[in-house]
Amino acid sequence: MKYPILGAMALMASCLFAPTQARADSVYLECTDGNYCYTDRPGPAHDRIEWAIDPQGTDAVIPYNCTNKYSCSFYCPRRGGLIKATVGFYLNHQATGTATTTGPCY
Repeated sequence: MKYPILGAMALMASCLFAPTQARADSVYLECTDGNYCYTDRPGPAHDRIEWAIDPQGTDAVIPYNCTNKYSCSFYCPRRGGLIKATVGFYLNHQATGTATTTGPCY
């Protein structure tokens, strides 16, 4: 009897935590409902990509270092909610673009 209730709760949560995306300084950043954020930077060259994940009251776990990767995964084993993701592109230690958005963590 409790499994249909859990399924309904999961469906409602997926509607509440719809994917968001941001575009700033020609940096594309999207966080989907699958505990995953993706970025892209067309245009200027870069030699470093840095990520910052603010758990905002969740128990978000980032399983590996996302530095210099175009995507970053995370999960919330017990306390889900919205996280805030920030990505920055750098060339010779100078920021060439950043973007911040929120996304769901389950």
